[in-house]
Amino acid sequence: MNHALRPVDIEVLEKIKNQWLSAVSEQDDLPSTPYEMAVVWAEKSVSNQDEANLFAIMDGSGDQVFGLVSLAHAHPRHPDGWLKITNITIAPSLDLRAKETSSYNVFTRRQIIGTIAADLIIWGLDLAEHRNVKQIKIYASTEVTLALLELVVSNIDAEVLKAARLEADTHGNWLVIHRTNC
Repeated sequence: MNHALRPVDIEVLEKIKNQWLSAVSEQDDLPSTPYEMAVVWAEKSVSNQDEANLFAIMDGSGDQVFGLVSLAHAHPRHPDGWLKITNITIAPSLDLRAKETSSYNVFTRRQIIGTIAADLIIWGLDLAEHRNVKQIKIYASTEVTLALLELVVSNIDAEVLKAARLEADTHGNWLVIHRTNC
């Protein structure tokens, strides 16, 4: 499944409101507060475009908002600056605590979340290359995202990383990927 990263604008905000809040209202097992907070975060981002660093993780067609993520270039004028990927919020339809539906069961949710994690790494590496940054840091704010990032690191082939001149490791809740000089 292909995903796209898109800045949150009015159109995306409306999709988030419609999809996320209705999904939460239909799921008694899901807490609504994190998703309501995500909507408020998106509203603030849209109203303050000058400092907007919030992006939506969209499905390939641009119809579904699968998540939100914040991207920022930390210390952009410093040679050791890095790209931060933080505040990863996955849509309630993909929440592993949600009831199974005809569209999503635990296996399809895990598959989509796994491809989103891989896409975030690829997007981060592409953006880091474009901005001439040697390091990306991805923050896992929940146990689920932390376990996912640890799984990613443990399954990356060391030879592939070496061939790509990359190193990856976790430091607390951070997945850190940086270019090597070799």
